[in-house]
Amino acid sequence: MKNIIVLFSLLLVLVSCDQMKMSVKSYENSQKTLWTYVEIQSKEIDSDYRYFLFGEMKENLFKDISNNVIESGFFMLSSVKYYDNNNLVAEYADDQYTGNLVFRIEDIQMIKQMKKAPEVGLEPNEATAELDIEKLPE
Repeated sequence: MKNIIVLFSLLLVLVSCDQMKMSVKSYENSQKTLWTYVEIQSKEIDSDYRYFLFGEMKENLFKDISNNVIESGFFMLSSVKYYDNNNLVAEYADDQYTGNLVFRIEDIQMIKQMKKAPEVGLEPNEATAELDIEKLPE
């Protein structure tokens, strides 16, 4: 009886791992990306950080996150843009950084699809006018 339980448990683990690999590969193989606006709240030991970002994301990953098909794990934003100290849209990429950032899916507060990339130098309400957002927090 013990052998049957051990064999069944081993089989279950192997099948589960294979399903996770198939899920990840489907996002890796996707070529189509879209522009997104993402609000992220990351909790640290003694404080919270809020990020208001624009970036490209794989289309099928965006759909799965938006529809709560996947609720945990990590996602990558490419060609990231953010609000700088002057409260204007700026490029994240520079001489030191590639412009790609990775965040936890659990930290997403809001995610919306954009029609196009926001232009550098726009103010918050100009950059998000098409998203039907009342007003961005300051």
